[in-house]
Amino acid sequence: MRVQLRPWLPLERAYAFIEEYLKNVGRPVQAFCGIEMRVPAPLTFDQWSTFNVPYLEQLRKWGLMHGALSGVCRSNIALALHPPATTSVCAFSYTAPSSAPGATFCLSGTADIGPDGIIAEGDTSPPAMQKRARYTIDVIGSSLEKLGFSWQDTTQIAIFHVHDIPTSGARRCSVWPARRVAVCSFIARGRRSRAARWSSKRAACGRS
Repeated sequence: MRVQLRPWLPLERAYAFIEEYLKNVGRPVQAFCGIEMRVPAPLTFDQWSTFNVPYLEQLRKWGLMHGALSGVCRSNIALALHPPATTSVCAFSYTAPSSAPGATFCLSGTADIGPDGIIAEGDTSPPAMQKRARYTIDVIGSSLEKLGFSWQDTTQIAIFHVHDIPTSGARRCSVWPARRVAVCSFIARGRRSRAARWSSKRAACGRS
């Protein structure tokens, strides 16, 4: 189940809201499985480490950490236009019993950062944006495969980018399923910091 928040809630207030919401719908806090954040500005790697500390501590309090690994999917988007004044939650997901056949799932978003750093860093040309898109598609595709799913099992794919991703590049990716799927593309134009890491970020959810 996915809950959209309007207005968005600052992260510190969102924790209590999520806890109370789940209680009201008869679900334990351990049913919490996904969070979608919007941050005021792109974070450097050092800032990212600091940002994670209180968030992971909250997950530990809820029993949602498995060793050093989080059991909650997350996306963190830095908006180029109209960013929130503070890190805010725009949506969250939770599990609920269902009589429908098959399994449902959601995946964390992934940024255009490879083992050697940001993909095509500083380059926003069409070939560079295609390369970034290709990388994020491959990472999400690999995650789907590890879970026993494929792109054909997705029901919604969200794409966040500041600069254009050429349509021809998307066609060449050849990953979109034959069945009907909601592909949501969010474009926010504006200045892009060197530390920005979400020029082609994807998240997927679906059912089989």
